[in-house]
Order: sequence, then structure tokens, then C-alpha cells
Amino acid sequence: MSGDDSKSVSSQGSTLTQGGREGQEQVPKFLEIFFAQMFPLYPQKKKSSSALQLILWTLFNIIFLTFCLFRIDLSTYKQTVLSKIINFVDFSSLGLILGQNLLFLVSVCVLIVFGTFIMQIITAIFYKELIASQPWVISLTRGLVNILLRVLFIPIISTAITSFDCYSEQYVSEAGEEITQSYWRADNSLICFSSIYQYISFALSLIILVFLFIYSAVVNLLIFNHNPKNGGLFSCPNGVFNLLQGIFVFGIVFSQRLLYGWQFWRGVVGVLVPGILIIMIVIQNPYYSFWSNYLAAIPWIIFGVMRLFLEIGYAIEEAIHSIVPQILFLIIGLIVTVIGVVLFYLLMRMFEGRKWLLTSQGLPLVDFEDIEALNDQSQDNSLQQSNKQPLQQKAKNQSRNCQSLPKLKDPLDIEIRLRFLQIKELRDRSYLNYANYIYTRVLKQHMKCAVLQFHYGAFLQYYCKNYMKTQSVYKLARQSNPSIPLRFILHCKTKEGGGNQNGQSGGSEIGSIAFTAKAQQAELLHEAAKSGMLEFFENLTSLRINFDLIYPQLKVIVESEAKSRKCYEELISMQSQNTMILRNYARLLLDIYKDEDTAEIILQRAEMIEDAQQEEPGLESRTDPADGQDQSNLNLVSSGGDQKKKTSKKNKKKKEQGTNVISELQGGNSGQDVALHRLIIILILISHTIAIMS
Repeated sequence: MSGDDSKSVSSQGSTLTQGGREGQEQVPKFLEIFFAQMFPLYPQKKKSSSALQLILWTLFNIIFLTFCLFRIDLSTYKQTVLSKIINFVDFSSLGLILGQNLLFLVSVCVLIVFGTFIMQIITAIFYKELIASQPWVISLTRGLVNILLRVLFIPIISTAITSFDCYSEQYVSEAGEEITQSYWRADNSLICFSSIYQYISFALSLIILVFLFIYSAVVNLLIFNHNPKNGGLFSCPNGVFNLLQGIFVFGIVFSQRLLYGWQFWRGVVGVLVPGILIIMIVIQNPYYSFWSNYLAAIPWIIFGVMRLFLEIGYAIEEAIHSIVPQILFLIIGLIVTVIGVVLFYLLMRMFEGRKWLLTSQGLPLVDFEDIEALNDQSQDNSLQQSNKQPLQQKAKNQSRNCQSLPKLKDPLDIEIRLRFLQIKELRDRSYLNYANYIYTRVLKQHMKCAVLQFHYGAFLQYYCKNYMKTQSVYKLARQSNPSIPLRFILHCKTKEGGGNQNGQSGGSEIGSIAFTAKAQQAELLHEAAKSGMLEFFENLTSLRINFDLIYPQLKVIVESEAKSRKCYEELISMQSQNTMILRNYARLLLDIYKDEDTAEIILQRAEMIEDAQQEEPGLESRTDPADGQDQSNLNLVSSGGDQKKKTSKKNKKKKEQGTNVISELQGGNSGQDVALHRLIIILILISHTIAIMS
């Protein structure tokens, strides 16, 4: 093995953080604005719940299955009885029944689509304020977008198509001429595009279709959960498959609604498109986990198999003019669908793990323990001359082991070949080091591959919890000319994880925004309580007391001081070593509560922290999860149990420190709180008594 390949895992990873252009690549202004509008949809949860994804997946399956049964009888140009009943679920029957009143349903769809988009824009504009005070608005916006694109996507498209769904009839006039006339299917008493209602519905529907197609494509391509460990269902390394799936759903809805007269081509589209997506799932595995890929294929298996047997049943029914074949093939289609879902599960299990870089026994292809031993010996400066021969022998053995690795020419294929990390039993230190070794080895061959660097950064962040090194790798990815979707993800990672010029973690920008907004809110409430108290005592000491203002002033004082204190307590929990927050909190205790003893304790604590920071310049108040790590330690995994114990003790100490500060602040002035509230109650009673007497 060469000298470069004999480096340790930590040294290999550290070399990746060096080099590259100095500074950070600037994002163009128009992309920065676009990224800012899309950022509220970016998922930021450390652990995603699978319950919501399962609910959305189930609703999509129900709507997709019911739409699969949509049918127009070519003899009457109307829906069949079965289709008319079932297709109320996807709004197809509802739109055809409403007739000219379809305009109102289209208007509702316009409100839903553009209302969701406007809410996203408003959330992006006021993101800094919302993330601190009302984060539920951001979560609501994400939920509405998910519902729009996962549940209401097919019903809205089908409703829009109804506005221009016309059919032609031929009849012979009295003069013996054949005349072809086109009628609107929603109201067969009207000639196609002869009503102002249809014109307006068509105009609105055209706007909806164009906008929804573009919007769904952008969201599916950019917004996805890329957490390979705790991303939950349907987390994926990129949004390409989601984009294709959205485009194919859009095309299938059009084919089933408008190709009713071309039965063969309708069947080709209804069977071929699901077949293509199923093959892509089997070969490419677009999602991280096995169950995500399996669940993603189920709706397409159902749709493809059902359409195949339904088209056969429709053809036989038209030939013999009997409804029996349709019912028979519908039942056969349901049975074959269940069998197909089970067989696909067995097929996926059979192909699972064939691309993994593991042996048939599930072991690494490279004996990584020998690599570590070799690295330790090669880095030991006090190595004796007598140990050179065993070292060379180990190097030869390791060279043979490295030759057992296949040629990893495609850098985009590395992440798929390391999917064995999805199994919890294969996430121990040896397998993580093995995966890190493969990543660093391939990165030396493809140093400018932004996608590979992004996958390596995700591996370091979610599996190894090495946040400082993660930011360094993401910085290299930003400098490697990434695509626009990847540039957006890296832009979001910058806001999520911070970063500075040195590539080290500088705290979460999102957390900083929330912290700053919370601090400003606390100061405003503090000033409101002070001004309210000043106005209250000025009113009481004036010659003409305005008794009507006493109660509102007292209410402002009580509410403002309570909210301000709550904000300061949350800020101290976030950053217990922030001297500015401690001093502001002490000022609140002096101004409102007149609690000089507790305020003095807080000020002394702030002075002690400042003295400690002057003695140790590297000591800072940080909220990044990498606080417990030594900045000089960029190794992938800690080398022993002692290091883990030290890290856990540090984290426990930090949590206890923040808790102790809060408890001390709360316990130091409990008597003052009671006295203040009693005084306020007495003043309120006196003011009401005086007002009644006067």
C-alpha cells in the first residue's frame, strides 16, 4: 500500500479540509433571493416522524387507486356508474356533475394553490420574527405544501382538466350531411367553449396547471430530507426521483382524462410509466432505507397492474357488450396486485445488499484493524529498527487487502454502496471507520466532485457527529461548482450549521436568529414594563388621579414583566455563559422586582465568566452540538471509552450548569414575586374601591 493510503482515517479526512480557494463562493443575488423564498420549506428536524409521512402516503394511494378506475363510456360519452361513484374521491365526478358551477370549484382550487404559495412567501419574508416567536407558522406552511403536493395534487389537476374536457358527436342533418359538434362534458347541453363560465374556468385552470407543474417540480427537486440516519421515511440523497414521480403523475392524469378515445395508448401510458418507475426503484434505490423504496413502489405497482387488467376487461366488454368481463378482470387485477406487492417485497429483499461494499458474511472488504495498527506504528517516531520487517510485511498484506476493493470509478455510486449503514447493527466504530476510509480514498481521486463531498459531509454529520469537520467538507463542496439544487442544500446547511472562514463550526445561524430575536423581544418587554411602572406611579402621584388608567397600567406591568422574565430564562437556557443576557436579566430584577441580592449574584457570575474568558481566549459561549469536542481533535470517532465518558460528563455538566442558573434565578426572588403580586392586587382593589365610591 502506498504512503498516502497508509494514512490514518483522521489524517485522511483532515487533508480534505485543506486547499481550495480562499474565502467562500458568493451566491448570485437572484439565487440568494430564490433560496430565501424556498428556505422555510427546508426540513430542519433532527429526527423526522414517520407517522405524518405514512398518513400522506396512504391518502395518496387511496386517491391514486380511485383515479385508476376513472372511465368514460364511449357509447354515451359519460362516466360509468362505478367510475361516477368512486371518482368523487379525486374530484373527477364532482367536477363533471357541477356543470357551469365548476367555476366555483376551480376558484377554490386557485385559492388553495396560491394561498399556500403566498403563505410561503410571507413566511420567508418574516422568517426571523417567526422562528423566534411563532415557529408553528413555519411548520404549518410546510404541512400545507406537503398536503398540496402529496394529497391534493391529483384532484386539482383533474378539476382543471374538466374545464376543457370536450367530446365530439356526429349526426346527419335533414339535408343528409354529416355534422360534427363538440360539447362540454361537464354540461352536455352546451357547445364546447360557448359559455362565459367555461372560458373563465379554462383561463383559471390553465394558470393553475402551469403554476402547479412548475411549483411541484421546483419543490420536489429542492425540498427533501437528506438525513440518512434519522430522516424517517422517504429521505433521499437528492430530489431527482421525486421530480420524475411528480412529472409522471401529471402526465398520467392527463392521459386517463383525455385519452379515453385511444384505448391502446391510454393502456401503454398507464402500464409503461409505472413500469419505468418500478425498474428505477429496483436498480437505483432512490431512497436511503429499504422500506422507503418499497413503499414508494407500491402505488405504482397497484396502478400499473390494475390498469393492465382493466384495459383488457374494457376491450372484452366492448366486444361482447357485457359488463361481466369488466367485473371479472377487476377482481383478478386486485388479486394480482396483492401478489405483485408480495413478490416485489421478495425481489427487493433478494437484491438488497448486492451493491454494498461488504463480503458475503457482512464484513468489510478491507481489514480495517490492520490499517489502524499500521497507521499507529507508522506515526510512532520511536519505532525501533527491529520492527521494520513486521511493518513491511503488514504493508504487503494490507496492499493485498486493498486490491480486494472493486474499482470505484463512479463517485455518485459510493453513497449507494455504503447503504449498509442503514442497519443499526452495522454502525459500530469499525464500520464507520471503514466507510470513512472509502470516502476519503475516493475523494482523493475526485477532489472536485461536489455531490461526493456532500454525501461525505452528511456521513460525518449524521453518523459520526463530527460537526466541525462537516462544515469544512461542506465548504469544499460549495467551492466545487455544485449544481443549483445542491447549492441550495449547501446554502441551507450554512444557515443550519453556521461556519466561518476557517471551516470550523461557528454555531447555528438559525439558532442565532432565534436567539437574537428572543433577546430583542425580552428587551422590548423589559422597557414596556419600566415605562408602564413609571406611568403608573406618575398617575398615582399626580394631583388628578385618573382611576380608569390604573387597571390597564397594572395589567401592562404584570404581563410585560412576566413575559420578559420568561424570555430571559429561555435565553439563559440557550446560552448560560452569555454575559450580556445575564446583565440584562439582573437589570430586570433591579428595575421591576427590586431584588438587589439576586441581581448582585447574577452580576458576580457575569464578571466571573468574563474573567475566565480573558484568561482563556478560546472559551466562548456556543450552542453548536460540537461544543463538547476538542477543536484540535478532528478524528472521525473517539478512540476509546474514556473519551466518550469525558464527552458525556461535559455535556451533563453544561446541562446542569444551565439548569442551576435558572433555578438560582427563580429561587432567589420568589419572596419578592409574592410581595409584588400582593402589592398589585391590593392596588387594584383600592383603585376599584375608589372608583366605586367616586
